[in-house]
Amino acid sequence: MAFMDIFYRIALISIISLGIVELGLAILFFKKWKKFSITKTADQQTLLHKERTWELEKHQYEERISELELNISEKADAEKKAQLLEEEKILQPEEPLPEEERGAELEESPVLSADELACRIAEKVASFDKKTLLDNASLVDELKDKVEFIEKDLTDNIVQDQSAVFAIKAFGDQDFDKLIEYYWSIRQSEKQVEISLAETAFKLGNVYFLNLEFAKALEAFQDANRLFPGNPVYLNDIGYTNFMLARYKQAILFFERSLKSDSKSGSSTNPKTAVTWNNLGLSYKAMGDYENAIDYFEKAYASDLEDFGESHPRIATRMSNLGKARQDIGESKTAMTYFKKAEEIILSRYGNAHPETASIWRLMGAMSLEMENLDEAINLFENALAIDSKAFGQNHPSIAENWNHLGLAWKANHNVELALEYFQKSHKIYVDTFGKQHPKTAVLLNNIAGVFKELEEYERAVEYYENSLEIDKTIYGKNHPDVAIGWNNLGSTYKAMKKYDQAIECYEKAIKTNLKTFGKNHSIIGIGYNNIGNTWDALGDKQKAIDNFKKAYKILLNSLGKDHPTTQIVKDNLDCTQFG
Repeated sequence: MAFMDIFYRIALISIISLGIVELGLAILFFKKWKKFSITKTADQQTLLHKERTWELEKHQYEERISELELNISEKADAEKKAQLLEEEKILQPEEPLPEEERGAELEESPVLSADELACRIAEKVASFDKKTLLDNASLVDELKDKVEFIEKDLTDNIVQDQSAVFAIKAFGDQDFDKLIEYYWSIRQSEKQVEISLAETAFKLGNVYFLNLEFAKALEAFQDANRLFPGNPVYLNDIGYTNFMLARYKQAILFFERSLKSDSKSGSSTNPKTAVTWNNLGLSYKAMGDYENAIDYFEKAYASDLEDFGESHPRIATRMSNLGKARQDIGESKTAMTYFKKAEEIILSRYGNAHPETASIWRLMGAMSLEMENLDEAINLFENALAIDSKAFGQNHPSIAENWNHLGLAWKANHNVELALEYFQKSHKIYVDTFGKQHPKTAVLLNNIAGVFKELEEYERAVEYYENSLEIDKTIYGKNHPDVAIGWNNLGSTYKAMKKYDQAIECYEKAIKTNLKTFGKNHSIIGIGYNNIGNTWDALGDKQKAIDNFKKAYKILLNSLGKDHPTTQIVKDNLDCTQFG
């Protein structure tokens, strides 16, 4: 029976992975308004265009004056000249502002930087996304690339196309609908070769993507690829948009085609290739294929290390991705090693009072909690909470993240009343921010259920577990590891209620789900068989208990080794049932 406490702790700690899958949530929200240099450059080019226009108009004005003056008698007075000029409706052009007075004009239209706008868009994605497991730091990189691409295109076209002036203003105002109209007008008026049409389709796709219209973005990117096949950038964006739509197999297909196209062009190792490798890792991780995910994360890390050096924030992101993947497959010590390397980079770049520092400390705190270093975990979570409170106030999702982690730590420290208080605080913020049907809301329902179970309020625990499980099945489908965790937790609650048939049914569903993700030789499958064995033992069916303990011991012996504490517990269960 003691083993159930260990499994229950393992199951709850596993839940942390969902809570922290979206690494860098604090990163996404910690941005303030400021002026942006490239937009100033756009304004400066607009002024340059005004200067050129004024010079041309001034020249034409002077030529027309000379022409009229030839037709005026030398004796004609100034009044006659003025009358003729008025009749011709010739107005002297307005001279642009002197250079020393332009600062005020440039400061009139504050806009978001590429980083800030990307983070705001990613915030919107996080608020409605119900299907994909996003790595938000990578999402911000993708969005930032698209922001900068559109900014450059609009800026380059200001002098040639005056409608671009209005388009870049719409962009500064985040009015993406006007931008879409702008690019559609270009498409409809273009009489150019297909490569130019493809590029316009690609630009249109980027604006749709920034406007979170992923289905339309995908159509535009596919149109670009049809007009100019094989462009690795087009292929990568088709892949990433499929990823956003939770079409992971299609995403992988196009990411691989993008890599193949890059290889043919002789540019098989560059920062863009590393991004595609990282995207492949995210897709495989979302599908539960951790072996392939880790392989691609390692490739992206090695490539970025060569291109950017070991102290670049991009390396911290790659390290965090590797750490999270290792954590998901139970390699806690390896995961902590990656997180510590990421922490070194972030501290050297941002210091110890920045939300990015809070994010990595949450990850490290979760690892400390999993390794039962409770004081260290609580200290890391409290430090993260202090940073985020100062940055965001008290009703921000990052604050909810910290309350949730503190709740887990205090529950592990057997202070369930304090844990329940923290979970309820976190749940309220998530519901207010994301609504009831969201993965983070499901996590908190699950954690609250765990407190009620420990307080032996089993009916309430079952209610909360079932609500959490239904949300997860709606979001992820029935074959996801988080759904398996839900079945396991329900099973342990029914067992505590002595509803053994229902408990066995839930444990079997958990094993069936986990087999699809981890295969038959993973330790989590062995733990599942041990749970079923304990339940049959409680029912008095010794033979079925022994059969399941044997299955569990064989798997754990091969996966964890005979000296692992979990293997030893299962061996004791088997021996007691056989010989006790």
